[in-house]
Amino acid sequence: MSSIIKVNTFQDANGNVLFSSDGSGNVTLSASGLQNTPAFRAYNSTEQSIAHQTGTVISVDTENFDIGGCYNNTGSTVTLNGISTPAYSFAPNEAGKYFVNAVLRINDGADWDTNELGIFKNGSEYARCQWRNEASETGHISSIVDFNGTSDYVYMRFYHDRGSNIGIAGNTILTFFEAYKLIGA
Repeated sequence: MSSIIKVNTFQDANGNVLFSSDGSGNVTLSASGLQNTPAFRAYNSTEQSIAHQTGTVISVDTENFDIGGCYNNTGSTVTLNGISTPAYSFAPNEAGKYFVNAVLRINDGADWDTNELGIFKNGSEYARCQWRNEASETGHISSIVDFNGTSDYVYMRFYHDRGSNIGIAGNTILTFFEAYKLIGA
């Protein structure tokens, strides 16, 4: 024998609404702890030139979305939600584990160039992808990063050894940076 419980609102022991239903099967999450936010996705809107053997922050300056206002899409340090956030960085104001993803497309790389795409946390390399152009002109790196919610930030950085400048594609689907909070992790 089974039982059915019908409710429109589900609350925790302190009366905080966790989620509700409109009676037609549409559920609205109310508690931030049940949502994959803060979250953002941004891309660089124009081609960016990267100098030889110079680690360069990628200027992902156009937001597709920024839920929570935690991504700095400008070329200078700003304060977001009380956190000093460097240029083109994500600094979530909620502690937790986040999935961080960076994709970069080279416009004019030559065969045998060594390329490195990295995720940097608080100015130090956290994860790195290394490849040569004969394999692909696209670099991709993903990682799960633990944020303290008060000062941690990440950005994507590119390095190459071509011997001259390399152009990075400016396009919403070719070069982008994104992250979201993992719930239950």
